[in-house]
Amino acid sequence: MARALVPDEADVPVPGFLRNQQHSTFRRAVAALRRFRGALIAEPVGTGKTYIALALAVVWPSPGTVCFVPASLRRQWVAIAEGIGVPVVVWSHALVSRGRLPPGRFGLAIVDESHHYRNPAIHRYRHLARWLGRRPTLLLTATPIVNRPADLFHQLLLAVRDDALRGAGLPSLRASGAVAAPHPALGHLVIAAAPVGAPDSDRPDTRIRRLPAGHEECTIADEIGRELGKLRLATHRAIADLLRGVFWRALGSSLAALRATVVQYRHLLLHARDATACHRRVSRRALRAFLAGAEAQLVLWPMLPDLEGGIDLTTEDVERLDALLHRLDHHLHRGDPKLIRLIPFINDGAPSLVFVNFVETLHAVRHVPGAAVAWCSGNAAGIGSLRRPREEVLGAFAAPTVPKVAPTTLVTTDVLAEGLNLQRASRVVHFDLPWTAVRLAQRNGRAARSGSRHACIEVVRFEPPPAVEAAVRGEAILARKAEVSRRMGIGDAAQVAWRWRSALAAAFTPGARRGHVARVLASESGILFGAIMHEQRSASTRDRTPPDAGFGTVVWLGEEDWTEDPRAVSARLFEASCGPPAPVPDRSEVDAALVRVAPVLRVLVRRWASGRWAATPRSPLARRLLCRLRALAVRAARMRDTALLTAVDTGLQFAAAGHTAGEELLVETMAVAEDGELLRGLNRLPAVDPARGGVRIELSGLLLFDGGRVADLEHGGD
Repeated sequence: MARALVPDEADVPVPGFLRNQQHSTFRRAVAALRRFRGALIAEPVGTGKTYIALALAVVWPSPGTVCFVPASLRRQWVAIAEGIGVPVVVWSHALVSRGRLPPGRFGLAIVDESHHYRNPAIHRYRHLARWLGRRPTLLLTATPIVNRPADLFHQLLLAVRDDALRGAGLPSLRASGAVAAPHPALGHLVIAAAPVGAPDSDRPDTRIRRLPAGHEECTIADEIGRELGKLRLATHRAIADLLRGVFWRALGSSLAALRATVVQYRHLLLHARDATACHRRVSRRALRAFLAGAEAQLVLWPMLPDLEGGIDLTTEDVERLDALLHRLDHHLHRGDPKLIRLIPFINDGAPSLVFVNFVETLHAVRHVPGAAVAWCSGNAAGIGSLRRPREEVLGAFAAPTVPKVAPTTLVTTDVLAEGLNLQRASRVVHFDLPWTAVRLAQRNGRAARSGSRHACIEVVRFEPPPAVEAAVRGEAILARKAEVSRRMGIGDAAQVAWRWRSALAAAFTPGARRGHVARVLASESGILFGAIMHEQRSASTRDRTPPDAGFGTVVWLGEEDWTEDPRAVSARLFEASCGPPAPVPDRSEVDAALVRVAPVLRVLVRRWASGRWAATPRSPLARRLLCRLRALAVRAARMRDTALLTAVDTGLQFAAAGHTAGEELLVETMAVAEDGELLRGLNRLPAVDPARGGVRIELSGLLLFDGGRVADLEHGGD
């Protein structure tokens, strides 16, 4: 019964380079690709998703496999694929963003770090969606949810159709992104492993250590904060608030980062003063062009309101900025207290990764006296004051063992926060906190990954002074975004939705099946039964569609009510597995139990059917296309044009069905196309899924809990 809860696993040979812990994920991915033509592996950072994906490339019958990966990971993917002898084409996300897609025929597509494709409005997403079409696609990311649940579903729609889970009562993946809790059937598309620390996990544990800001650091933050409060910045309040947030964010990083930001903004004000002298106002476009390459400000400029006539910056702030620079120089001469707190972690000899948000902070850390610190930014890398090739710097931290001569500290921006193997490190230091919980997990995963020789990875978080936290609310934002992922069943701490099903099934060792019906001697009477809903196929589609593995559930039916609550179901299953031997129920008892179960089954069938037959939400352009096709159908019928009527019927079936993201773009194109182009496009439409058939219910088990019998046995009863 427990194993019927989890998605199907394909019976395929497992390539020898996979570890035992990866076998189940691999087989589930194969089954999902065969059934839905897409899946997303959301196992935690460092569990070897790259090897699982390449194992799919080994067993998948295709003319070739293409892997879409971040540009920074391309060399690593090529090296791993060549090392295990798997021929693949490795293509970068950057090329996709520019509209350059791989030529040739490919049967399988692998998208690494697929959270880069969470926004359907960007060019990268639309380019890849059109290219993928209905090609089998495997998505890989440990952090599919960055800001909102819809992030997950936008990625899934690259690979599967919107109504892929209609058989489980979920008519639309896109619409389910707005609900508070995930649908259990998502476990068929989203494959998540057991948490860190589980018995079958070979990743090191993590131990979090929080370092609150010191007294001197808080005093300086309060003093600088008062000076920032004196800045008027801009006449428009929204612009002033955003600019002030840039200063606070830099202050939370380091005094050096704040000083560089102040100098940069002072130059901007001088530019604005010159524009005012010429009777011109600084436009939003001019400001963005002026700030090209300025990381701190450029991040926020696209969020500013586009005011008619330009933006008024308060040029009188130049004198206040000069006073602020004087104070910062005074404190920098004495030494940044936050940087001083980092020095013991640099000098204690433990291999450490130090993540910062500002390049100026990186340079401040790498110039710590008495230590040869390796460093890597977006455009350079080195050791101490010497620049070195990035591959050489990263190589010193990629090997699990310590080289004879190598630095023990690598300070970097988030350019190295994703995908790279840096398992030599035994410590991850968040000198600056990122904006998202996703980035936090990705940083930790550079060290806490399979292949590490360390039993435990220390994670050190430098907490900002209270004044900085009150201004930027960094900790609060991280907590809120982490809760979104946890609620959707993503991440090490999550056990909801589909994760509890996999954990429950793994707790029961496979053995010989003794039958579908049994009695349990327990303290409470009731019935525990498993139900699997299968969608029947018509005879015309039975031979060309894969077998339906069904969608299962387990229900506890007590004396008065019934529930599918995971805690109640888990408790009853464990009670049944550990209970004393009991006599097999006779036929009359089984028939009586089935009579009690039947009304619950009818409720489950109605619930499944309501989702299966519910209309898939359609975009305005999809509705427009349907209207045009209906008009064409009427014209074809009047003209007795059988070929046109057949083509229009195919188009109607396609337009009314659920779509992948690429098919949705095709619908948008056809909706506004000329009549001739529309008719030609009807002959090139992809096939739709077979029509909905009937429903068949299978009981995976029936356990009759006989309340009071345990007490009778303890007192010598029969």
